[in-house]
Amino acid sequence: MTLEEEKICYAVPDPNEVLVQSGAWINRTAYRLHVRMPWAEVDDMIQHGVLTALELRERYEPDRGVPFPIYIKPRVFGAMIDISRQTGSIKRREEAYLAEADTVTEDDALETIINCENIDALETEIDELPYEERTVISLFYLEEISNKEVAAIMKITEVKAVRYRQKALSLLAEGIERRLSMTKRRANKIEEAQL
Repeated sequence: MTLEEEKICYAVPDPNEVLVQSGAWINRTAYRLHVRMPWAEVDDMIQHGVLTALELRERYEPDRGVPFPIYIKPRVFGAMIDISRQTGSIKRREEAYLAEADTVTEDDALETIINCENIDALETEIDELPYEERTVISLFYLEEISNKEVAAIMKITEVKAVRYRQKALSLLAEGIERRLSMTKRRANKIEEAQL
């Protein structure tokens, strides 16, 4: 290493120099970690690694005699592993939520909707749903598209797609029950008036 290169290594680098000195290493590290943690997005790890390196630049003390690229490596590596673990934890929670949601929460609402004999009322209730809920219901039940595909089409997470579907079913069931109740009340009033 020349004297000039040594001075650069031990100086506080400007933000662009951080990328020059450590960008390639951050890139390689992200791809290596992705092999061991396939659920983690490479782009997220690279972004997190670069941001961590830039933050460390503010805390770097050249007087300690450690070159900047060596100073940041264990810290950036740790930060990239941390974001990967968080992503994995979120994905596991989402998978558990999806598994539970599909088997438990929709049954009562679906039963109410399936037993609805007034097709006009059902169509009216569907038309009155908010856009997202109406779209999810149409794609999932009418087009018979999987939850994963619905999420991809709407550019949302699978969990969000499930929540929209649950809300839609709940709103439909409530609307149908409200209409049935009103119909019964009207029928009772007519019956009372005829007595």
